[in-house]
Amino acid sequence: MNAMTDGKSLKSQLPHPYNQDLSSVLTHFDRRTPFSRQRLANDPVTAAYIAAAMRLVGRHLGPGPERTPVDPRDENSLARPLLSVNGSAIRQTRCEVAAGR
Repeated sequence: MNAMTDGKSLKSQLPHPYNQDLSSVLTHFDRRTPFSRQRLANDPVTAAYIAAAMRLVGRHLGPGPERTPVDPRDENSLARPLLSVNGSAIRQTRCEVAAGR
């Protein structure tokens, strides 16, 4: 099996819509040619990172997220770990991509 066929089979294992052509959605890549931008947009690793990021957003901000109050006396003081860019959120995303979740 060559690298192109390998990449296609990896991407086909991702859930919909991440297993589809993402080049029309992911546009502003720093590549010189349209072919290179399209190849990067449809790379299985790119699609896996987007899927993992969407799961994290859904888990922390979507319907029914775990909400931890910072100050028990104030109902609006919620911890927002995903909204602050920190190393643990990035490590969690990398672990999910590596685990295929």
